[in-house]
Amino acid sequence: MSMTIDISFEYMVALIILVSMLTQLLFGVGVLLWGTPSLILLGFEFTTALSLLLPISLGISGLQVGQNFQHINKKEIWSFTKLSLPLVVFGLIAVMTLDIKVEWFVFGALGVGGLLRLNTFKTLSDRVVNFKDFMLPLIGIVHGISNLGGALLVIWVSQTNKTKLGLRSTVAACYLVLALFQIVTLMVYNGELTVFVSYFVFGIVVHVILDQFIMGSIRDSVFNVLLTCAIFSMAFLMGLRAASVI
Repeated sequence: MSMTIDISFEYMVALIILVSMLTQLLFGVGVLLWGTPSLILLGFEFTTALSLLLPISLGISGLQVGQNFQHINKKEIWSFTKLSLPLVVFGLIAVMTLDIKVEWFVFGALGVGGLLRLNTFKTLSDRVVNFKDFMLPLIGIVHGISNLGGALLVIWVSQTNKTKLGLRSTVAACYLVLALFQIVTLMVYNGELTVFVSYFVFGIVVHVILDQFIMGSIRDSVFNVLLTCAIFSMAFLMGLRAASVI
């Protein structure tokens, strides 16, 4: 009986990675944005979820950057590195050091990210996003504490990258830098990093197989609606989890 439960659990984690990969292939974000709250809902500790997902994110983002390097907005990457990364490291260390209820931060990050995607809040979203001295540090601290800065990152990058390829490539480059710094921080703080090799290989193989089929299969307008609905749905579930309802 216990073997059946273990196998089912392994398949559930693989399914989470597969679903997350679909949005990762389209817009360069997904493995962390969906994988983190999903694994927490399954009962994973926050740092264990990071150890499982960060190598996958690093590998896939590296492949996407290598394939579309010419489409990356280099100026945005430099601004992101200066203003976001220090707070990413600070937030991650704070989570590992202090007794922080990560679920509430995950709930808040998803909720704010979803609201800023709505047309109702478009004027506010544009003003916030265009003030990069505020937006980029916010992305950094949110991502460091919750691993969910991607919702805000996509909004920021989309202001200057209007094509799907440009958006995906620039977001992937940001995630490459994020994952690298997060992995180094985990290794320095813990003295080691547990890598889930089977999931890493699975994620890379899925990316290579599906990449050519996914990019042009969904219209941007349809995807944006689905993404916003999914963000709010996940925020609702994380709120229930933080309140110990589920």
